[in-house]
Amino acid sequence: MQFHLITILASLSLAYAELHRCGTADPDDKTRTNLDKAYANYKSGQVTRRDGGIVIDTYVNIVTTQAKSELYTPKQVEDQMNAMNDAYAPMGVSFNTISVNFTINEQWAAADMSSPEEFAMKSALHQGSYADLNLYFLSDMPSGLLGFCYFPVADPTNADRINDGCMNLAGSLPGGSAEDYDMGMTAVHETGHWCE
Repeated sequence: MQFHLITILASLSLAYAELHRCGTADPDDKTRTNLDKAYANYKSGQVTRRDGGIVIDTYVNIVTTQAKSELYTPKQVEDQMNAMNDAYAPMGVSFNTISVNFTINEQWAAADMSSPEEFAMKSALHQGSYADLNLYFLSDMPSGLLGFCYFPVADPTNADRINDGCMNLAGSLPGGSAEDYDMGMTAVHETGHWCE
């Protein structure tokens, strides 16, 4: 991943930490220090956009129960990716949607963070490399969460590569059912964690 500019994006994500129901764990001290430095550089104008920007190949997975399978549409995914591109454009970052996958699986639609269901789902659905973004939108995300994402690691294990990506409540897609959170900004926020 193109980390220097992306670190700035993660620091912006931390600035939005007040957003409700983000399940992402707090970064360790080293990561927090690096994010604080990057954010300070960004605020002082010391960081400039790279020529040509950064393009992140993105794989989108909508995972629902049978009962909710008709609630989420390709148009919502398109609107979500537009929201992501609009939010990250000022920093020269864009997202290239490679594929959109709709899956019906009762257990995966309710997968919790670090659960066997999450690992099974991602083992089956994860695509691309560690530098590519996998977004998962679950219809029945538990624990009242809107989303969570894992911070990247410098030397990822096979399990890290499988768990890579951001999980979001499907109702947070633009036009979704998550009142006050249906503008696509949950995935924007969670992607900031992934970009670190």
